[in-house]
Amino acid sequence: MATLAAVNVSSFISVKLGRDENNRYNYETWREQMLCLFESQDLIGFIDGTSTNRDDVWRRTDWLIKGWTLGALTDEVIKTVVNLPSARAVWMKLKYKFSETKPPPPPPPPPFAAVTYQGQQWRMDTALYRSALRGEWHTVKQLVDQDPSAIKLRLGFSSETAIHVAAIAGKPEFLLNLLNLISDDSVLALRDKIGDNPLHTAAAMGNYQAAEMLVTRFPKLLYLSNLDNRFLHHSAADFGHRKILQLLISKTQDNLPINPFAGDGSLMLLDLMIGVDFFGE
Repeated sequence: MATLAAVNVSSFISVKLGRDENNRYNYETWREQMLCLFESQDLIGFIDGTSTNRDDVWRRTDWLIKGWTLGALTDEVIKTVVNLPSARAVWMKLKYKFSETKPPPPPPPPPFAAVTYQGQQWRMDTALYRSALRGEWHTVKQLVDQDPSAIKLRLGFSSETAIHVAAIAGKPEFLLNLLNLISDDSVLALRDKIGDNPLHTAAAMGNYQAAEMLVTRFPKLLYLSNLDNRFLHHSAADFGHRKILQLLISKTQDNLPINPFAGDGSLMLLDLMIGVDFFGE
């Protein structure tokens, strides 16, 4: 720990996350710097979720990483991540809030172009993705009316659907309109590349209204785990969203063949709840 505390962070971080001269967020440049810092100290596990020991040493290291990250943000940006419980929670919130909010590069792509990814730069975006992120309902409806299968398109680096994006965007009326447009509820169970369904995403990002809409519309989402065998409840607890966790628990039946509270799932949930001090308040 003493070695980490002595790391010269300024050697890695020369640019804080904020707006550049073109009023765009410099997320990709900032992210590269932070990843270099974390990789050099073998700390990537704290932000990608693979480091889960959560003993006292882990907690102190996590606070140090969180401090490094907060110190690399402008005043405008830091206000968006106050009071988050862990370094990973801060990292994920920054990713979802700033990686896609910059204006798309010209020329605009055709409506249903596939998304490709090279290195750390987006090579192509889609009209559907951008419109879902911005909550532009009339544009999304027009695109889906033209091609109903568009609602199933995999968008972005993480292969999200438009419903995943809507669960992040924090625009409840837009999500409600999108749900009303969907006739096949199985679409709501489509998973991104790490196996998260849209309710996982809403739970992780603290979007209570989105979580409530999704669980009310399609309760079966409560019993779908991701590729790491983590249920929605684990996502809510991991990111410290007590109210959402209470909602999910209240809607979950524990007498079904798939039980998020059985076996290792219950131990993981308890560990996550302790980690964010749910029992200390």
